[in-house]
Amino acid sequence: MTTITLENIGKRFGTTDIFHDLSLSIRDSEFVVFVGPSGCGKSTLLRLIAGLEQATSGKISIDGRDVTNTSPHDRGLSMVFQSYALYPHMTVRQNIAFALHTEKLPKSEIDARVNEAARALQIEPYLDRKPKALSGGQRQRVAIGRAIVRKPKAFLFDEPLSNLDAALRTETRIEIAELHKSLDATMLYVTHDQVEAMTLADRIVVLNGGHIMQVGTPHELYTAPANTFVAQFIGSPKMNLLPVETTARGVELSAGKPALPVPVRPAEQLGIRPEALRLVAPEQGLVTGKVALSEYLGADLSVYVDTERAGRVTLRGPGTMKVTEGETVGLTFDPSEAHLFDASGDAIRGEAKVAA
Repeated sequence: MTTITLENIGKRFGTTDIFHDLSLSIRDSEFVVFVGPSGCGKSTLLRLIAGLEQATSGKISIDGRDVTNTSPHDRGLSMVFQSYALYPHMTVRQNIAFALHTEKLPKSEIDARVNEAARALQIEPYLDRKPKALSGGQRQRVAIGRAIVRKPKAFLFDEPLSNLDAALRTETRIEIAELHKSLDATMLYVTHDQVEAMTLADRIVVLNGGHIMQVGTPHELYTAPANTFVAQFIGSPKMNLLPVETTARGVELSAGKPALPVPVRPAEQLGIRPEALRLVAPEQGLVTGKVALSEYLGADLSVYVDTERAGRVTLRGPGTMKVTEGETVGLTFDPSEAHLFDASGDAIRGEAKVAA
């Protein structure tokens, strides 16, 4: 059992606050992914948990034990970095076994752990090679193997796939997911890639400016974003945000168009996913505009429509959809797919149904 709890964590570099009163609970065997833009503090947060950075204030607990001022070695965690950090003069076997030798474990136990990790990561044929004879994906597996053999309380990954090409990222991502299932271990993972976050995570922590914007399952963040930041950060292409006006008859996209019912508080923006939009005749659209550009992606087609009031709106449809650049089109959607946000950018919950 490995749980990790952060209570009112603060972190300051000089006069700059990175975090202030940040709290988070990570459950046993959970795969939690930290995402956010560059500079939001996600790697710093991971390093605080690992003990590589010291918290300015607050408390960090592992399995109920206060480790706020405990050294990294005594926290019982293993970390996999963006850079593989392998010893170039050592073989794969020696790299994986290095930490076990420093702990002075019996040779038989070291060999057993190394062989077990090599089997799990499918790197048995490479145990006697040196890192320079390996591909990037193989080197990253060695780095992960080095973490596995220590049998840590939890695994910490800091953008481990960012140095790999697209094909290797997909392959290694699947291997990490399978590894989590087989080890049933607590894993914390930092990435800027939302595909990794959506496919790997039990829960995602969205960070921005040192604050937690939302914590939830991939499905929760996608279908019920707490604010406009999460709404546009999760999902590709990002959610469209359309300006609206709240009147006595409801939320209006444009004058004379059908409105959504009056919400519990005034709405200033309506969010709609690109895949929730449909092309219709201009007179039938809730929004109208001219097709500026289309991008054929095989199974999908992304269409960019310039509208007078909402600016550029993105629609994603099947690759078989036919559009002509410059043509005037209407855009409509199922009201149940709409998200309303107030002046502060916070979500307004409740069903949305088009009123006559």
